Parts: sequence; C-alpha cells; structure tokens
Amino acid sequence: MRLVLFTLLLWASLPLHARVKVSLRESYRQNWSGGIAGNSGSNFHFEVQFSDVADTLLPDTLWIEGHCIALRLKNSADGNGNTAVTRYHTYQRGKRRTHLLISIDARISRQEARLVAPLQEPEAATNPTPPIAYKGVALLCYRYGTERRYYAIPEILKYLDPVNYP
Repeated sequence: MRLVLFTLLLWASLPLHARVKVSLRESYRQNWSGGIAGNSGSNFHFEVQFSDVADTLLPDTLWIEGHCIALRLKNSADGNGNTAVTRYHTYQRGKRRTHLLISIDARISRQEARLVAPLQEPEAATNPTPPIAYKGVALLCYRYGTERRYYAIPEILKYLDPVNYP
C-alpha cells in the first residue's frame, strides 16, 4: 500500500511538461528516380502526434539515413516550408487535453551533396551525425519549452510505388 501511495505522489509531483505523450500516426516512403541523369532519392511523410502539451513545442530538425533536414513551417515567409503544425483539443472525462499534430514532408536525394548543399542547422554542418544514437528510421529533434527533446520514428508504415521522372 505504501508503495502505491509513493508511486502516485511521485507521478503527481512530475511537472506537466514531463507527461507529454508522443505517437506516430502515419508514415510513408516513396522512392523516385530521374530528372538529371542518374539522380534518385526518396520522399518521406511523417505525422507525429503530441498529446497533453502544456508548453511551446517547436520541431526543428529531422535526421533520415544520415541526412540532416531543417524543418521550416509551411506558412513561413519564404514559402519553402516542409512542416505543418496543427493544434487541437479533446475532452476526456470533462478535462481538456491539448494535442499537436506535426506533419513533415522530407526529400533526400542521392546526389544532393554534389548539386545543392542540403539545408542543415549550424551544429549539423560541422558535425554530420545525429545528436543521439537512435533506433528507427528517423529522429525528430524538437524543443519543448526550454528543453531539447528527441523522438525516434520507429518505422515506415506504408511504402508507395516508386516514381520515375523523364
């Protein structure tokens, strides 16, 4: 009985921002080839849901297959965004819960280093390795309040048919 009470008190004393739940809602990959001779790559789409959000959450970097991709909001001034953030609320037993749905579209090219320098955050330009070791297909880096946090995207849920461009 004492152990149960201690566990409940410990859980209740955790700050609200420590209780954010993260889950993968959707992910797909589509390989492509064409354009410039010998060019090929992959398009990725990820939807990650954050539940019980109590502070500011800002995704900033995605690591896929050794590539660092800077995340920019789709409504940014330059119009070159690859990330959409949707905030919505649900009610469960009379309690309001805040959720964020992060939708990311990423593209990697097998020749992008030769053709165009990839978008990277400054630390990735000097250190081309992910900030932490992870298991999965990708690593989402984000800031929650003042903390730096990570979510390893575990798997691709759907593979689309490859596309060939002339």
